[in-house]
This record gives sequence, C-alpha cells and structure tokens, in this order.
Amino acid sequence: MRSSVLGVLVLCVVSCASRANAECPQSAFLFPGCAGFYTAAPAETYSCLGICGTWGGYDIPAGTLYIDEGGGLGSCYGVVTVEDDFVVSGATPGAPIALSAQLAIETSIVSGKTGASAGGGLRVGANGVGWGTSTGGESSTVLALAVSAIVGTPFHLVMNVWGSSAESAGSAHGIFSFAELPSGVTVTSCRGFAQGAVAARTSTWGLIKALYR
Repeated sequence: MRSSVLGVLVLCVVSCASRANAECPQSAFLFPGCAGFYTAAPAETYSCLGICGTWGGYDIPAGTLYIDEGGGLGSCYGVVTVEDDFVVSGATPGAPIALSAQLAIETSIVSGKTGASAGGGLRVGANGVGWGTSTGGESSTVLALAVSAIVGTPFHLVMNVWGSSAESAGSAHGIFSFAELPSGVTVTSCRGFAQGAVAARTSTWGLIKALYR
C-alpha cells in the first residue's frame, strides 16, 4: 500500500510539474541572425553562431541569466528576457507585503573598432528600471524595484540582460532575488524559484511523512 501511494506521489510530482511549466510565462532569446526562441522551461541555454556569435541562458530556480554577445562584422544586439509569475506566502492571505525585487548585473566590455555596450532591466507591471554601460572592462550595478505584493496573489516579473557590439564584445550576467522579506515569508515562482523557503520545504516534507503514519 505504501509503495502504491509513493508511486502515485512520484507520478504526480512529474506530471504536475510538466503541466505547471506548460502554463507558466514564456521567456525569450532574441539574437541577431536567428529566429526568436521562446520557452517555458525552468532553465535553458541558446546560441546563435551566425554573423554575430551570441550565447545566452537562464536558470530561474538558481536566479540567474546571462548573455555573451561576441560581435561580428555587422552591428549585433541580443537580449535574454525572463518572465515568471511569483507569489508570496507565509503570512495572512490577502495581506499586503512590501518587497524589493533586485537584479544584480555584471558587464564585461571589450571594445573593437566601434565599441560595445551591455546592461539589463527589471519590470513589474508598468514600473521598471534599467541600466546599461559602454565603459570598457568590467562594471556592475544592482537594480532595485519596489513591489507591493498581496499574500497569495501572483505578480508578474520581467527581467532581461542585453549585449550590443560591432567588431567587439559585450556581455551581461545577472542574479535576481528579493530583499526586505519579512520573517517567515516565502517567495516562490511558477518555474521553480524559491527564496525564504526553509519553512515551506519543511512543511511539505512533513505532509509527505504524515501520509505514511
């Protein structure tokens, strides 16, 4: 009986995760010289080795995204855009929670004949922030955006990193997270991001164990 229950649980985890990913927002790779690539996978990488030579990827559970624009004989611009739905839990349902969504960006610019640039952005609803640089070498910044979340109600977050170059190279690597989380509060997303999730994971594991008692 216990093995049957465990089998059902395993099948549910796999099948439910597949359905959830299919219903999650899609992210996009828009690279010069190649068709746009759109996916709802939790993590993905993509490359376009045409006239520009562009690589990019993201990992939502790890909170990372990046683009490396190698540059070519023409003007090259590529962008990796990550979108997902996030929800706050661990407090009274319907209660307002003030958060700060953050995107830490590091860029690397290797200038050629006409230079390069790189940067990124962060948006929730109609509010957004962005940053870019054409300064040679390495640069960094942290973008912060205030989020007025409601416990139990999803909010949509969009972030991107981009690189532009012409006979040069520009790259941008980003890490996203949330600051100012109240004690006990968890932020999770449709495609597997989790922050402040120790209590949630303990609760879930406790529920599974309870099925066998």
